[in-house]
Amino acid sequence: MTATRTLTVPPASAGARLDRFLADRLPSVSRSRIQRLVEAGGVTVDGVPATRGARRVD
Repeated sequence: MTATRTLTVPPASAGARLDRFLADRLPSVSRSRIQRLVEAGGVTVDGVPATRGARRVD
């Protein structure tokens, strides 16, 4: 079963790396798991799959 979560980036987190932002917001998910999800296209930003964890959020 796949869980879908919707997160909103607060102004204080604007410009943060996507993988870092997700790790801070989802402490039960390891950073390596987050990176694998991003690389596999399992994370979207504004409806578009993110392909790099280094992408900045805004």
